[in-house]
Amino acid sequence: MHCYAVSSLAEFSGVREQIRSITLKLCPDRGDLLFVALNEAVNNALFHGNGGDSKKRVEIILSLENNQVSICIRDQGRGFDYRNRQAEEELDEHGRGLAIMQYCADSIEFNKDGNEIILRKNIN
Repeated sequence: MHCYAVSSLAEFSGVREQIRSITLKLCPDRGDLLFVALNEAVNNALFHGNGGDSKKRVEIILSLENNQVSICIRDQGRGFDYRNRQAEEELDEHGRGLAIMQYCADSIEFNKDGNEIILRKNIN
């Protein structure tokens, strides 16, 4: 298990390559795609979830279990209604982050509050 906590894009930039390296190691075939989803989720958590508030943290937890890479990204914001947001994003010219994440990960799951996302990728 690998854990990180960042509160700004600058902090995330400081660990970004290390996290990318871990995704490639855990998922050699599709690690780059998984990293794209992770990057999108962290950016959303920093800007939308935490509203750019540097006093709030975004947690990133990467783990491997039963031939599946799991990445949990959790912010300290109020969350959002992801059930309705997915349908809106497909029609909007901007804000296609969820569609990108769905394409890059094998599954996506939110907590009930909408301030935590779990990205999963199966490995061979």
